[in-house]
Amino acid sequence: MLVLFALLMAAAPPDYVRDIKPLLQKKCLGCHGPANAVHGLRLDTRAGALKGGNSGAPALVPGKSAESLIIRYTAGLDKEIVMPPAGGRLTSAEVDLLREWIAQGASYGDDPSSAPVADTAAKGKSHWSFQPIARPAIPAVRDAAWVKNPIDAFILAKLEAKGWKPAPEAQPHQLLRTVGRTAPQHVDETEQQDDRDGGDRDGEQDRTQKGDHSGYITPHHGVRHTPRNRVAIWPLVQ
Repeated sequence: MLVLFALLMAAAPPDYVRDIKPLLQKKCLGCHGPANAVHGLRLDTRAGALKGGNSGAPALVPGKSAESLIIRYTAGLDKEIVMPPAGGRLTSAEVDLLREWIAQGASYGDDPSSAPVADTAAKGKSHWSFQPIARPAIPAVRDAAWVKNPIDAFILAKLEAKGWKPAPEAQPHQLLRTVGRTAPQHVDETEQQDDRDGGDRDGEQDRTQKGDHSGYITPHHGVRHTPRNRVAIWPLVQ
């Protein structure tokens, strides 16, 4: 049973709390911990190890142990810098443990910055902004008569999926009133009276379909009415 347990432990990937943290505490954190960050380097947090010290080079490169300075210095691969500088050196087994830990992403357990690089990269590549541009299929809807353009189909499909119905379509004079409110000083008094009294519905329909943008092409469209004053926006941005 003990032999089987030993084999299972040997086959298990390095665990930060069980394997790595005690090793760092014993060999590294005396000089690179929260109390004494020599050369600006802290190894007690993943963010600190990734940031590196005053040199600007990261102590850890997750997934790439050969490029990680912590391996270079603890394994004696650098002729000038050896870590730890005093006391017992790391054994080859301890260095190999660090190598494997780094190769698997150098997780610091519950540290928010401990997501393995491989997982982060895969998640990033699946983001919609990295996907090739494609024309989606127009969804089928039950109330096809309501759809006037492909965008309507997408909207209606979502509504129908929730069992909802579209709001009643706004009348042309209501749409024109909305346009007029964005630039009230540009709406002719006659048009305002027509709007209140019903006005020329055919004319409104025609202007709505063509798109009445007159309220937006005047430099006065940025004037905003408030109860106390008017704030002229347009001159400020010219």
